[in-house]
Amino acid sequence: MILMLMSTVVLSGCFKSQVGPTEDDFKTYLEQKFSKGLKITDIEIIASQNVGTDVEPVVKSRIKGEFRLVEDFYKYSNRVSGKDVLVKIADEGTKMDLFGLSVSKLESNIWNIRFTELDIKPDVKGRPLSHWAKGSYVIKGSSEEKALIIKQEAANAAWRNKMQTLRTFMTGKWVSQKPIVEHNDQYVSIGGMVGSGTREHIMYSLNIPPGTDLDGTATATLFGSKNLHKPITVEVSYKIFDIGEVHVKELESKCIGNWCTSDGWTLNSTTKGALLGSNRGGRTAYSMTLFRK
Repeated sequence: MILMLMSTVVLSGCFKSQVGPTEDDFKTYLEQKFSKGLKITDIEIIASQNVGTDVEPVVKSRIKGEFRLVEDFYKYSNRVSGKDVLVKIADEGTKMDLFGLSVSKLESNIWNIRFTELDIKPDVKGRPLSHWAKGSYVIKGSSEEKALIIKQEAANAAWRNKMQTLRTFMTGKWVSQKPIVEHNDQYVSIGGMVGSGTREHIMYSLNIPPGTDLDGTATATLFGSKNLHKPITVEVSYKIFDIGEVHVKELESKCIGNWCTSDGWTLNSTTKGALLGSNRGGRTAYSMTLFRK
């Protein structure tokens, strides 16, 4: 009689045991899902129902809980002088209420939890301050931000002055005093065989109009070293870079003799006030030096 009673108690206990994830399971899941700047202070399962089978349980649950911020929370605003500017959006200790609906399946004796609805109020859209490395940020409105803004404005002004100096330097007509050279140090020739009377080397000139724009359109002219062929002039685009370089690209295709306009040139300013140009057409590399006329 005692044995039968004990057996009945044990079996009853089995039937009354919870089916589905526990409150600790939900707490572990939510702690992994959300930022480390949050602490779960309370989780309660309001209701749960097994919509599967005893062998393959699928449990729907409704829960509620409470979060608390353990750090001040911030969001990214902008960047100044290489540092992120952060705006504070919530204080440490702020409480948030959580309500959710979930579906959980038992896989390898572990509950796989998936929330179909998850509502958090207030919903803090940010990250804890510890998310950013020390020295990588400043706080919006702080004296550090103001100092960086002054530094950034000075750097921007210096860059603009540098670029306008380059623009002034690039303005005007530039002409090659020697023919365009192939990679094997041979002048590029046009007009037929040697001794034909029409053979000459190819020359180049570039004319960048006055202005302040760092990119725009200019004109380039190809002409022969002996003026035996009619020169051709094409419109080109140009863009000036702060390393003292200007990229030139022909916007139309024309030919003088057997030489046609290329895909463009990269021109670098030299300490002697010239522009050293390089270009690659197929497997052949070309170069030239332009001087101000």
